[in-house]
Amino acid sequence: MTMLELAIADKLEALRQQDVAFVGIDGQSGAGKSTLASAVVGKFGGQVVPMDDFYRPLSDTERLSLSPKEGYALYFDFGRLAEEILEPLRHGKAVSYSPYDWQTGKMSVKEKRILPQGLIVVEGVYALRPELNNYYDLKLFVTVPDNIRHQRLVKRSDPPKLAQKWEAAEKWYLENILQLGENADIMVLRG
Repeated sequence: MTMLELAIADKLEALRQQDVAFVGIDGQSGAGKSTLASAVVGKFGGQVVPMDDFYRPLSDTERLSLSPKEGYALYFDFGRLAEEILEPLRHGKAVSYSPYDWQTGKMSVKEKRILPQGLIVVEGVYALRPELNNYYDLKLFVTVPDNIRHQRLVKRSDPPKLAQKWEAAEKWYLENILQLGENADIMVLRG
């Protein structure tokens, strides 16, 4: 185990002793955020809240019309995540919510339930946006060499025009919003 892995493990071990603690995991598409979130929950217990569950239902035409800044603002429903999930959990209330269904492009009729206990790991692109940072007890930013990340993205086979729009919005976020020294406690290199 590296020194960084030991430091993260120590922080997570301390956090899991709390009644409820929040961990935010951000990074570009294909960086390994979901894998890291699963590993954290597998080792330390807890529940994962994927940002993908809060993807905003929009048509492809609407998505293609968005500028990178608009994509950052509109791809996900951050207000819903904060108001319906993070805020109640922080106050000890269990929550149920309808996640985005990637097959239908609509909100699912099947609800997910999250209990206010242990580690709550919020993972996904834009998870560390400033409006959400006050909820987290630990903020991680996952990065991987671009060649590995791009290999992973090719396997996803997203429509090229939508993938380009998505990539532009992520780049805008990294260049204009995410201040790693302020918005992330630790940068995790994977791959």
